[in-house]
Amino acid sequence: MPTESLTAALQTLREDYIQKQKATQSLIAAIKGKSSAFGKVQQAISDYAAQNANSDPMLESVQEAIGAAQENVNPLTTVLGREAKSLTTFTGALKGAMDALSTHPVDVVRLSHPVEALKTSDIQDERLLQLLPELTHELEEAQEALGVVFGAALRAALTAQGIAVTGTSPQFEVGRFEIAANFLSRSASISYGKEIVVKRVPLSIEAILKAYQGVSKSITGRKEDGEVWIRQFYTAWELARAKRNTEDKRANIVDCYFEMVLQRQAKTFFTSPTKSVFADYTRAQFAYDLFELAIRPQRSYNGTVVYAHAGTRSQTDKGNIRSMWIVEGAGPHDGRYIGDIVFDKNE
Repeated sequence: MPTESLTAALQTLREDYIQKQKATQSLIAAIKGKSSAFGKVQQAISDYAAQNANSDPMLESVQEAIGAAQENVNPLTTVLGREAKSLTTFTGALKGAMDALSTHPVDVVRLSHPVEALKTSDIQDERLLQLLPELTHELEEAQEALGVVFGAALRAALTAQGIAVTGTSPQFEVGRFEIAANFLSRSASISYGKEIVVKRVPLSIEAILKAYQGVSKSITGRKEDGEVWIRQFYTAWELARAKRNTEDKRANIVDCYFEMVLQRQAKTFFTSPTKSVFADYTRAQFAYDLFELAIRPQRSYNGTVVYAHAGTRSQTDKGNIRSMWIVEGAGPHDGRYIGDIVFDKNE
């Protein structure tokens, strides 16, 4: 269905529900007015009866009838109030969708909110059910168009700095990093491998470029002394094994990482463990160092080298923190989950 006919169908639907909305609001106003009038009549009857001991018995029947009516009116007002609120949200969402469709190109964010509101609306209308697939299609096309424009701009900005970009919208690969764009929230996240290093950055080329440069420098742009690092890691591995109280040469990689973080702290941290003296060492930095300083060169220590064992299913299941994704190639997905570490002789 072309956008013009879709907009026309939405307008027709909205006009029908605006009439329902007006009728509901009018009824609420009328009931509230009647409720007030009922109260005044009841009060007048009570005052009259107090001054006339021999008043007509019909007055008591009238007062009871008015009281019963009020008991029914109050819950009805509550129901109508909820209905009016739903109608207001519904007609507002229809207008929002029409306004978004009228923009060129279609505004993804402006369209996404009303489409979601219509999908979750309490109001069920066969005409809406027929229009929702078309609305969803328009939203998907708008996202795709925005992705093409954004992707081209991102590639141009990074290419100008000699950095290659691969992947397709909304996920772009920049070396071992991945930039995931979220057009609906106008934000992006950056990961090293599968490790998120920037949870949220504004969806602008300048902001993303600055964030990427920052994390790239802090992870792959550092200079570590390989010999010092492998010595610390060997100690971390031994401590991790000792805490398990086992003769098994395997130590969990996350346990090793924890001990490694402690190995890198200054003495002042242990005497006064405050945030200001804590030396940060992220999981992404550790994952990079492990591969580049130990696994790739097979750097030895005490006549042994590091053997990294792939994570078991229990270690790599979603939500499990007993493994780490180690990037072993040029791209963020070129790697594997590591579960255990072993120092052993290089055979």
